[in-house]
Amino acid sequence: MNNEQSRVHVLKDESLGGIEREYVMKTEELATAGDRFPKMVPTLEPADIIHIGGERFRMVERKADVGDKILIVKAERARGHYQNGNVSVVTEDDRWSDGMGVSVDGWDWGVGHNEYRVLEPVDNANELITVDETQASPQVLDILANLARRVSELETQLSAQFHYRRELDSLQSQLRDTQGNVERFAQQTESNTQDIAMLDERTQSSLTSDQLAVVFKAMGGAQ
Repeated sequence: MNNEQSRVHVLKDESLGGIEREYVMKTEELATAGDRFPKMVPTLEPADIIHIGGERFRMVERKADVGDKILIVKAERARGHYQNGNVSVVTEDDRWSDGMGVSVDGWDWGVGHNEYRVLEPVDNANELITVDETQASPQVLDILANLARRVSELETQLSAQFHYRRELDSLQSQLRDTQGNVERFAQQTESNTQDIAMLDERTQSSLTSDQLAVVFKAMGGAQ
């Protein structure tokens, strides 16, 4: 048996700079064979709809076009120019001519496609909205919202760790290649040194003692 009821709650999402976001409260009735009384399990899940200036917008993961309104959700290359929760309008859809980011109004800094979500207005008339604050106390809602945000933060951290791990693996591979080149260079240098020593030895031993005596005698005669 699994019955589910859903309610929408509007709470501030600190991971988006405090923007109000819709959360869906789901109460599942779980029962297994042999259970006399079913268990009611509440969960609070973040929806993809936010509220800005009294309007509702859906966050859509796609490349923005010129004129689209975007929300920063994962500021990675901002360097102080913008942060999560900032909203702006796209002025150029290919800032670096490589398909990797956009230019926006008010920021003299490019934004990568993975850093934002496109905001599309939601027509309230065509979508059923049920906001119910009676399902749970504000304290419970805050706890559940914090848990939901914490899960989202952990997912982001794991993604970042995976990204850093790939960079570390790449650096380690480059280091191994460099060490190999140094070892080959050292071996070649040693080989060249041996060749020079052998050539010097051959040069020194190319004249016999009799030949050296003739040379010295000639040099004495020249004086």
